[in-house]
Amino acid sequence: GGGGWGGAQQGGDFGDIINDIFGSFFGGGGRRESSNSQRAGQNLKRNVNLTFRESVFGTKKTFELDKQEVCPSCHGTGAASPSDIVTCSRCRGQGKVYVTQQSIFGTVRQETICPDCHGRGKTIRNKCNTCRGQGLVGNRVKKEVEFPQGIATGNQIRLAGFGGPGENGGPSGDLYLFVTVENHRYFKREKNDAILEVPISFPQAALGATLDIPTPYETNERIKIEPGVQHGTMYKIKNKGFKDVNNRVFGDLIVIISIKTPNKLSRSQTDLYNQLSAVDDGVFFKFKDNFKS
Repeated sequence: GGGGWGGAQQGGDFGDIINDIFGSFFGGGGRRESSNSQRAGQNLKRNVNLTFRESVFGTKKTFELDKQEVCPSCHGTGAASPSDIVTCSRCRGQGKVYVTQQSIFGTVRQETICPDCHGRGKTIRNKCNTCRGQGLVGNRVKKEVEFPQGIATGNQIRLAGFGGPGENGGPSGDLYLFVTVENHRYFKREKNDAILEVPISFPQAALGATLDIPTPYETNERIKIEPGVQHGTMYKIKNKGFKDVNNRVFGDLIVIISIKTPNKLSRSQTDLYNQLSAVDDGVFFKFKDNFKS
């Protein structure tokens, strides 16, 4: 990231001004932030799959992760010894060099990062054997991560300091765990509500029934279906949905009644339906009686 707007400098020559304005056209990008400044490491991403049950109740999982830490041998310098850190002979410790280029505006002096020391102003004669001059070493660590109750697909867990290594003493980046929850065979999730379609028969719909409804919490809740219930009627069971990960509020369990038509009937069932049809004849409107030509 850039350093924002800086203050004006006195005494700059015309070449510096042209370089600031048009440097990007010549590949230099204008004046650059010093490579000697601290920079945070890159954030990383990892996908984690959870079962439906784990999302309902919450869970803990242990991961083996790589964590970049300061080298214990060189204390982050990357050098075998303090005497192996010397002033860069090319830029004389400035971290930058000037190159001259010809352009449509004439001769332009351009400031660039020193290619030998990469802007640090120092070079290393003998690198540290432990970290090979990087100043950092990677350690494999075990990290227990808690996934809260009610966590859903798309939620993230941030693990500070487990991302890419920082530069020049900057902090390590973060690791983000992106959660995907497996689909359930019967329950669906809408925000924090659990949706369950419950099939009932024609007799249950006509006469009413008492049903034991399963919940995501592996318990049953009893509801009473009134006689004459219609297809698509919804019943709400309070606080039996998913917990909100940000507070103690629970969603509801929404039960949707689905009246199922039997695919096959036995002879006795066919006789009963024929009797019922004869009784119902005339109860339902007929098109010829309700729509006049």
